[in-house]
Amino acid sequence: MARLVKRGEAMPDWEADNESEHDVGVVTESQKQVKKPPLYKVLLHNDDFTTMEFVVDILRNVFHKSELDAVHIMLAVHQQGMGVAGVYTYEIAEAKVNKVTQLARDNEFPLLIGRRLMLTPELQHTIQRTFEEALQRRHEYVTLEHLLYALLDEKTGSDVIQHCGGNVTALKHELEQFLTQSLESLPKTRRVKPDYTAAFERVLERAAMQAQGSGQTAIDGGNILAAMFQERHSHAVYLLAKQGISRLDVLNYIAHGVSKLEAGAGDDASQP
Repeated sequence: MARLVKRGEAMPDWEADNESEHDVGVVTESQKQVKKPPLYKVLLHNDDFTTMEFVVDILRNVFHKSELDAVHIMLAVHQQGMGVAGVYTYEIAEAKVNKVTQLARDNEFPLLIGRRLMLTPELQHTIQRTFEEALQRRHEYVTLEHLLYALLDEKTGSDVIQHCGGNVTALKHELEQFLTQSLESLPKTRRVKPDYTAAFERVLERAAMQAQGSGQTAIDGGNILAAMFQERHSHAVYLLAKQGISRLDVLNYIAHGVSKLEAGAGDDASQP
């Protein structure tokens, strides 16, 4: 019999007294393989709003590409939907992503960096409208309430809400009240550049994972709505819950086409 004892730790008296040379065993700790950390690609994704000039500029100034290389990568982003800006250690890649994201925000571009999937053209337009809504209202941040408000004006978003049993008009009215009464508008003397909240970014990331897991080629408004529900402290989620809409309702509809409207129609039809 053998057991591990830390080096320098005293052996209990009863074990020392009863141990013979035949009882002694040798225990060796299996050697763990140490893997070299991988390198990470920083990907730039195409959208309908970020200018080619801006992409070339960040490739030159953040990723230190030559003019010719920057143009080639920009064209790959524009024509193929994605381009590799560089390959780095995780820490450096993360720092460059954060820097470019901030530059995009400062210049009011919704540049997509490192997303697993593209956004549908409809959702790209919705996210742009989300930013414009916050800007017009002179809000400091672009929140999930701005996002939900904009989703109600797109076909995919409004269809999901209706098929999950929600009332688009009533929901939009409540969101309007929240955006007007609960979020502070900055003074007109200050220049407004709304920042996306951390919750907004998390929802986009979750939506990308959900869409990828479903085998989709692009993220749409349904994925965004499903991803919102994990932000439990969000007023947007509270308003969806008030409408009787749950994450399961959204997933059932976008994944399987299960509609509360059809269920309701069936129930009504069965009544005498």
